[in-house]
Amino acid sequence: MSRSPGDGPRSLTSALHERLRADILATRLPPGQKLHIAGLAKQFSVSLAAVREALSRLVADGLVQASDQRGFRVSPVSLADLADVTQTRIDIEGLALRRSIERGDDAWLASVKSAWADLKAVPHR
Repeated sequence: MSRSPGDGPRSLTSALHERLRADILATRLPPGQKLHIAGLAKQFSVSLAAVREALSRLVADGLVQASDQRGFRVSPVSLADLADVTQTRIDIEGLALRRSIERGDDAWLASVKSAWADLKAVPHR
């Protein structure tokens, strides 16, 4: 988990948090998978305390669930959650597009037309 100075997290806990978060979001750690503290500590060469802290941060992020006497698991996903996230993205991206159109000038319009021409040139399969 080595990094260049000034590049990313400053602590092992932060680096581990980022790595586990990325692994969860990329489904390298699938929903429902048990997260063994000792195994993660050994895998990443960090202390048990660093793993517990990183997992606690992931619980706060909603990506991991903690259960008394059962440890940690990657949070499950549901169709309802996916629908909620999708609708939220549609709402936010729609708002961003409306603002972009309202605030767009001639240079903005030229770049949109250029991007559209590039997109139309891509063969459709």
